[in-house]
Amino acid sequence: METNSTDRHYARSERATICVLTLYCVAAGIIAFTYLFVCFSALGGASELRQQGTDSLTLLQLVVIVGVLGAVLRGVESLVTDVGRGSFFSRWSLAILMRPLEGAIVAAVVYFAFAWLLGGLINSFGFLAIAGVSGMFSHNAAGCLRNTCGRLVGASRGGQSQNGAGETVGKS
Repeated sequence: METNSTDRHYARSERATICVLTLYCVAAGIIAFTYLFVCFSALGGASELRQQGTDSLTLLQLVVIVGVLGAVLRGVESLVTDVGRGSFFSRWSLAILMRPLEGAIVAAVVYFAFAWLLGGLINSFGFLAIAGVSGMFSHNAAGCLRNTCGRLVGASRGGQSQNGAGETVGKS
């Protein structure tokens, strides 16, 4: 008899892992949102943030926190989807645990890239919006950066690079 994947019953250890990951995501989201709210309030609200004179370090902190929030949101969505489909496996726990750190790092890198490329053409809210999106898709962005850097390194070595199987590929 074939069963649907949504009928999967989790072992006790997997249920405990799901509970711990859920609590972790909720706590990380609450802490990041609270920090964002405190920083935003300390700045004086939206009117101060709209001004171009916002301190770069403060804006970087806000970008990192918004990146964390985006990554936590994506982690929760992934966890809920996997558990709901019956396709959650405990070995994926580290990916969910590390997602906020990945979101923070990708958001900071994207912030530096956009600040360098666009300079004063984008306001603080634009940076925060880009940070949230980059945090949500940090896993995809990290993969794209890895592939792009691999191609750049391969191009500097005379066109040789490694394909997905780890084999060296050169120009014919």
